[in-house]
Amino acid sequence: MSNSEPDIDNLITALTLEEKVSLCHAAGKFQNHGVERLGIPPLVMSDGPHGVRQELHMHGWDPLQTDSDTTTYLPVGTVLAATWNPDVAREFGEVLGSESRARGKDVILAPGINIIRDPLCGRNFEYLSEDPFLITQLAPPLIQGIQSQDTAACVKHFALNNQELNRHGYNAEPDERTLREIYLPGFEAAVKEGGVLTLMGSYNKYKGQWCCHNRELLVDLLKNEWGFEGLVVSDWDGCHVAEEAARNGLDIEMGTSAPSYDDYHLANAFLEGLRAGKYPVALVDDKVRRILHVIQALKVNQSTRKSGRQHPPEHAQTGRCIAEEGVVLLQNDGILPLDLSSIKTIAVIGDNATRLHAQGGGSSGVKPWYEISPLEALRETLGTEVEILHAKGYPEEAQSLPQIPDNYLATVDAGSGIKGWRVEWNNFHQFEGPTLAVEFREGVDLSHPEDSILVPGQRRNWWATRWTARLTPPVTGTYTFALNCDYTARFSVNRERVISVVNNKELELNTGRVDLVAGQAVDLEIVYLHTVGDSLLKFGWFMPGEKVPTANQAKAEALRIAARADVVLFFGGLNHFHDNEGMDRKSYALPGGQEGLIAALLEVNPRVVFTFIGGSAAALPRADRLPAILWGGYAGMDCGRVFADILLGKVNPSGKLPYTVARRLEDFPARALDDVHADTVRYKEGLLVGYRWFDRKGIEPLFPFGHGLSYTRFELSDPVSKTDETGVHLEVTLRNSGEREGREVVQVYVEALDAGEDRPLRELKAFRSVRLDAGASERLSMSIPWTRLARWDACSHAWISGTGPYRLHLGFSSRDLPLLIES
Repeated sequence: MSNSEPDIDNLITALTLEEKVSLCHAAGKFQNHGVERLGIPPLVMSDGPHGVRQELHMHGWDPLQTDSDTTTYLPVGTVLAATWNPDVAREFGEVLGSESRARGKDVILAPGINIIRDPLCGRNFEYLSEDPFLITQLAPPLIQGIQSQDTAACVKHFALNNQELNRHGYNAEPDERTLREIYLPGFEAAVKEGGVLTLMGSYNKYKGQWCCHNRELLVDLLKNEWGFEGLVVSDWDGCHVAEEAARNGLDIEMGTSAPSYDDYHLANAFLEGLRAGKYPVALVDDKVRRILHVIQALKVNQSTRKSGRQHPPEHAQTGRCIAEEGVVLLQNDGILPLDLSSIKTIAVIGDNATRLHAQGGGSSGVKPWYEISPLEALRETLGTEVEILHAKGYPEEAQSLPQIPDNYLATVDAGSGIKGWRVEWNNFHQFEGPTLAVEFREGVDLSHPEDSILVPGQRRNWWATRWTARLTPPVTGTYTFALNCDYTARFSVNRERVISVVNNKELELNTGRVDLVAGQAVDLEIVYLHTVGDSLLKFGWFMPGEKVPTANQAKAEALRIAARADVVLFFGGLNHFHDNEGMDRKSYALPGGQEGLIAALLEVNPRVVFTFIGGSAAALPRADRLPAILWGGYAGMDCGRVFADILLGKVNPSGKLPYTVARRLEDFPARALDDVHADTVRYKEGLLVGYRWFDRKGIEPLFPFGHGLSYTRFELSDPVSKTDETGVHLEVTLRNSGEREGREVVQVYVEALDAGEDRPLRELKAFRSVRLDAGASERLSMSIPWTRLARWDACSHAWISGTGPYRLHLGFSSRDLPLLIES
């Protein structure tokens, strides 16, 4: 720590031992204690990577339901990364930091920078890329942007949070070189170049020790080797062992499921250990010094501290510009941009044409001050100029179900006279195989896990709900009950199971038929099990004689309007019931029968443009037959307008994929090597993550890392390079040879000629994002320092700087590299 902080030294001396410990653990869901008598305020924190989370109760997870907590919903991490533009990353950070300050936050829990290793990871959309170098170029300016507004960034999750499967328990065991060259560079850059003030540990273990109090990661590496002077905060409920929390580098413990804040590991247990001499006072003093260092850096209680602004129009414009630069044109046979002179009718199909995404995904969800869907934007833009027809095409989880009227229902409480359902809930459960056994405690508030019953074999961060009611059928006949949920549920009539749903990640509608007699009451029960994050359960009924809607009906309507249209705009992909904190996707395929629907649409109208919305790679069916594919991601609150502007040619797309899109799930290294497990993950692919694997193994991706098309054309020419004691310096000319202005990203991949089979064939080591007018050219200069070409030596436990021999491959993606420079 710095020795030039006399105010901090004086405060540490003035604090009592009890006060010091109080600073080291939570006093609410999103803040620690302060010490009022010394003017030390609590540090107030908030989620989110792409917006400030809505306000929650001080001690619970329930929203406050206020109108003053809306925010600018920025494009998610993968969309930001698709800009390949450090300047844009800083602008993103400035908006996030400013709105955090306006909402009274000291720490915004962002950015998330873990490597995208497996395409099914539920949290990929929050992160940036599969490539560590791209992350090192985007994370520091993003952090600097946040902290320029006197808000502390909190880079997360340190480290190896590459799956949500058993995220609280899996043990990561990468080899030392893989850890250093792939999974740590982004965090090191965040500390050394970004100057990040806070860092969050991850839920998983590394070498058998939880990362939130992992000595090798937090003490030996982060604080001693990298010289990190800020504070480490646990992920919520990520702290498990009191002595490790005290000794191994954790500074503030948050979110632990304990009866009270005094029962946290860094609370009374820590205090008692200090009093008994088990821990030296220097341990708590170091934690307090780091907390006070952050408070001082943020100018807390100073008149010069920035106050921030809450979603002014320019923040919305920044978000829109980021999205415009981050949307990727994957494929185009010339159908885009749409020529409205020959189009009278457009068929807009797909659940994502109308779905809004801001409030989904888990802790990253935000309450935007507005969000525009693609269908809404197209109608807004085109007005009456073009006829727009709309159909979802597949029922998906958006399907509504007819509800049982309350006048047919009564609670099972004798004589209560209450109409409707009675609800009980608990946030712990037991689950074995196809059966579900839940122990409830009536009236427990889900926001207070400390009030819940702990059952044998509990797994944290799961919850269950039970609804019961007594139904008096109005007519005699066969009733069809329908249930749709995103995880596991059961429905019973008179304790006889009618519908049982287990791990329903494809969100299929489930039905059960029961013969009922008019006037004869029956008892209904629904039990629903889910993990943290977004949840979905829909339940309803169809009376005797009513038809149950099917996917075929939805598909038929889509085909009918597609056959009428001049062009079909299909908005499909994923949503936040798939891209979601707390769980990984179960399949690489698109949900809801989209593959079959796309095939059928192409049969009735070959002019289908597919806009993929989602945060991770997924199978893109019939890609060879689709005239155009647009990768939209979750592009923020103006996403619909951005998609419309690109489809109609008002904006020229320039995004580049931040990860590889494979043809099959089995083509990805972690899946090919069967190395995604709930217990121990070996990282068997080593350095060959993402495009490195595809290149070294000779696997053709569907769309390669760094790929992205434009409505204009770019050419590279005249490459030259020279070397000196600092590194490689190269120049190349980029020319816009098309007929409209556009942006291109020139990418440089380095091939080490002495590389073995375990080393990547080529690695991204430089890039430049450049905007050029039609016909214009620019001579670009890029440098690659020798330190950027270093490799980690596991024997000496040190970096070895390499000086060649190398080849430099220049181009527009990891597979489009037309120019070669021999070193």
